Amino acid sequence: MIARLKALVKKRSAAEVRYFGWAAILCALAGWFALSQPLDDGMRILRDRWRAHDASGQIAAVMIDVESINKEGNWPWPRNRLAALLDSIRESGARRVFITPVLAGNTDAAADAALVAALGRWEGRAVIASQHELDPVTNERLEVVPAEQFQAQAQVANVNLWFDWKADATSALYGIGSNVGVRKSMSTIASNSNVRSANAFPIDFAINLDSISIKSAAHVMNRSNNVRFDGKDVFIGLQNDRVNLPGHGNTPRSLVQIIATETLISGSPMSFGWYYAYPFSIIVAFIIAFGRRWTATISTILGLKVIAAASMILESNLMFLNSAPSVLLITSVVGLRLWFSARNKDKRINSLTGMPNLLALRNEDIRPGSTIVAVKVVNYAEISAALSSESEKQLALEIGKRLSSFGTTRLYHGDEGIFAWVAGNDQHNNLTDHIDALHAFFLKPVVLDGWHIDVAISFGLDATEKRDVSSRFSSALSAAGEAAKTGMRWKHYDPAKLNEVEWTVSLMSRLDSAIQNGEIWVAYQPKLDLRTKKVIGMEALVRWSHPERGNISPDQFVLAAEQNGRIDRLTYFVLEDALLTIKAALAKGLDLTVAVNLSVRMLEERDLLPTIRNIIARHGVDPARLIFEVTESAAVRSETDTMAALNALNSLGVSLSVDDYGTGYSTMDYLKKINATEIKIDKGFISAIGHSRSDRVLVHSTIELAHTLGRKVVAEGVEDFETLDALSRMGCDIAQGFFIARPMRRDSALLLAEGIDLQNAA
Repeated sequence: MIARLKALVKKRSAAEVRYFGWAAILCALAGWFALSQPLDDGMRILRDRWRAHDASGQIAAVMIDVESINKEGNWPWPRNRLAALLDSIRESGARRVFITPVLAGNTDAAADAALVAALGRWEGRAVIASQHELDPVTNERLEVVPAEQFQAQAQVANVNLWFDWKADATSALYGIGSNVGVRKSMSTIASNSNVRSANAFPIDFAINLDSISIKSAAHVMNRSNNVRFDGKDVFIGLQNDRVNLPGHGNTPRSLVQIIATETLISGSPMSFGWYYAYPFSIIVAFIIAFGRRWTATISTILGLKVIAAASMILESNLMFLNSAPSVLLITSVVGLRLWFSARNKDKRINSLTGMPNLLALRNEDIRPGSTIVAVKVVNYAEISAALSSESEKQLALEIGKRLSSFGTTRLYHGDEGIFAWVAGNDQHNNLTDHIDALHAFFLKPVVLDGWHIDVAISFGLDATEKRDVSSRFSSALSAAGEAAKTGMRWKHYDPAKLNEVEWTVSLMSRLDSAIQNGEIWVAYQPKLDLRTKKVIGMEALVRWSHPERGNISPDQFVLAAEQNGRIDRLTYFVLEDALLTIKAALAKGLDLTVAVNLSVRMLEERDLLPTIRNIIARHGVDPARLIFEVTESAAVRSETDTMAALNALNSLGVSLSVDDYGTGYSTMDYLKKINATEIKIDKGFISAIGHSRSDRVLVHSTIELAHTLGRKVVAEGVEDFETLDALSRMGCDIAQGFFIARPMRRDSALLLAEGIDLQNAA
């Protein structure tokens, strides 16, 4: 899954990934700092209109409106007139009464006494308002409360509302902190809610204001109108005391209190903020940004629909979700993708022919079962070198025309004579016939400006799945190159090669781990003295036993270590083991030397000499028992650099051996300059002395030459008795090969050196 996500992101440029990331961050900041609130409000208003519903009908409003003021005078009224209003409402059958204007302070004593009496007649069913206000001088929050004589006859409730940064009344309070603890809000008391906290709750704006029964105070006070409020709660409010309510505009505060009460009657409203929906929108935005075109389109539609539907369903259950940051993220990513698509359109066109290029191919949405066909014009470099720019364009167009002549719908053109197309699964069965026909078509030369140009062409096919388009095209192009090398018309890419590629590119990191895990070990191949017929030394050879792939050929990993600058660690590992073997041999009373191969690359390193000196000193071994084998080609590579390094090694007391002698460019002069104790004749010559007179003469003359120069001769690759006998008669000093002994573990090699038969020893 993670690999799939990485592949999706890889298809986009670094700029696109960066822009999409910034979109996610900026939209989150818009939610965090409420910058997206206007959009949220707008979307919520639309949803409220969609799910608009009537009030419960349990609450009515009595409004001190223009008619009431014309009849009774401006507010505040004399409190005996308010008392008369309370009596009229009580006599109309109301269950409770809620006075939203704050009755602060005392006025005319008789009028106040009339109001106290009227409140008392409600027998505890009257609720009067308190309100917190900021002192404009001290900026201190103060609670404005009713006069004490009114508090004795009625319950006091807070009527503060919660306003957003646009001064819209968006929430009401369950309660508010005061000098009596948490004072319940009017909506909390009116809804008979048991919540006693200083928290706010969102108001349900979908409640129709028109469904609330509203009566003029003057109309109610006229008993002849016979107004009835049987069993209802009645809120008394001021027509001109108004606040802005989203979706409803300028609204009397008392009606907002009623809507807040109706909200609590319907249930327990909750606000979830913006961050609950945001993770979902990030997933949708990721698919839009990095998915295929059709998945991006579907994700956009479904994502926005899910957010809209979820918001509707949640708000119908009084759970309010701020989805604007999520909508902003999705729409902004859609816009970014469209913008990048338009901007990159020119980048996906081959400037020479106007065909879609390989970048366009890499961004294609390929259906499952499709095959990518890569076309390589093998001799394109030679042809284009002889053509002008215009002629090269005409050549490319003619090649494209031929490739499209058999029903290829969309051809892609890369540089240097590279073309490609995608064959659908409906073309799969006839695809090779199609390619054979195209190949035959190109046997006819292209005529250009009177020239007859032979175009050599090869095809590569990749039908693998679960890989990105870029990787599949590279595989198809590789197959086309292999087809050209082997003289084939076309070739399928072999998926089994993927495992080998992965192994090869990670070989060095695996090698380091193998040394630490004990998978790398040292084998020893004995060297036989042909005069005494005793083992007088052995060569240390590195081996790798992989737990899954088995024994790995040294030719593979040693060469890779040399090419990647890791050969020194491998060599020092072998050297350490070789010195331990020398010590083990001495403990058994054996007079043996051990040879270690030394790469030419290490001869160029400045720390070679001190490192080897320190290792030898640490083990306390006589350096004369150690032989470093250097290939002949390395020994003659540079008279100044290599010779100096070899002489420096020789000064440590170790012996030198010229390995693979006969395969390089040695001369007698070089052999005289190299202070080597022995020469190892390459096994290619040794194995042929039984049937090749020239090789036999060459080996014999080399032995005599070496002896003349005071060098011993080691013959490697001895695999039968006849070869061993011939070497003895030629005067060869030492033999090494499978006939004598194969490379083996240290203990077995030492037993063999002691003259113990390994089969019997087992």
